[in-house]
Amino acid sequence: LSCSGGQQTSSFIQTCVLPRVLFSESDAIYSAKLIIILHQQRITLFQSLVFIDKLFIDVLPLICALTENEANAIGTFLQILLSHAQRWHSDSAIFEKECEGFPGLVSKTRQDKTTESVNYESFRRLCFKWQMRLYTAFNSVLSVENNEYVQVRNCLVVMTKLAPCFPLLKDVVENVEKLAEKVRDTEKGKRDELSLKAASYLVRLKMRNVPIYEASQFHRPLMKHPVKQNSTLDRKRVAPLPPTMREDRADERKRDQKAHKRSARDEEQNGHSKVARKDREQIESRLSRPVSHDRRGLSPTREKERRDEKKDRRKESKPVRK
Repeated sequence: LSCSGGQQTSSFIQTCVLPRVLFSESDAIYSAKLIIILHQQRITLFQSLVFIDKLFIDVLPLICALTENEANAIGTFLQILLSHAQRWHSDSAIFEKECEGFPGLVSKTRQDKTTESVNYESFRRLCFKWQMRLYTAFNSVLSVENNEYVQVRNCLVVMTKLAPCFPLLKDVVENVEKLAEKVRDTEKGKRDELSLKAASYLVRLKMRNVPIYEASQFHRPLMKHPVKQNSTLDRKRVAPLPPTMREDRADERKRDQKAHKRSARDEEQNGHSKVARKDREQIESRLSRPVSHDRRGLSPTREKERRDEKKDRRKESKPVRK
């Protein structure tokens, strides 16, 4: 119980889920349905999204070391879960009904015990990440010429099982088709079983009736610094200035502050200021500009250097007593 949520989920997959999934294809179906029920029943400590995410991290590397029956079983298990996730992805109304407010989608728990859940757009970005992670894993095996027989076979077996829910991105579909065609052509006459599996997968890929998305349709990319239309530039979003320029700005601002105080003091004492009116207006304009946090003052290192320099000057200015 002292472990983090991610570590608990990894332990749950390795000790409870995988042994049952690999036993047979019917056990894989049972395990996938169990995971879905755990989500639907709102089990407090079961995080559905973390489970699926960890599944792709921990399980995909194991595919290359399985028997053909085990590859069939794990392919069935992944297909059921990914198809269910894709169902949530396809409609915001279904997502709100079956996911919103569920413990399985909690992304953050605050100190006051309130929680923050993954919203619909964030979930769509996760689905995009899973699609790309699957493609990367299969591409790393199938793109290598004369790769090990077991690795290529298991990848083709799992990909065939995942055909209803992967790939769904237009660019990925094209790349996967090229990979399968390459395996079909290069293995023909050498390892005919692999060539036949690749040809069978290609037929299934082209016959399936599923929507194919552009990347922009599948999810909305997260913009780091969105700029609002017809609005002034948000100064907090501007990249920090280099240290030397930041220090020059700080010195300039200090000089303006001193000049402004001196001008105000002269007006109070003498009724007029020695600083020209035009210069006063420019100084007041510069001082009225907002200064973001990262532009205010000197860097800590430069501040320390300045203090050391002042100490050295004081020591040098003191007369030496004979």
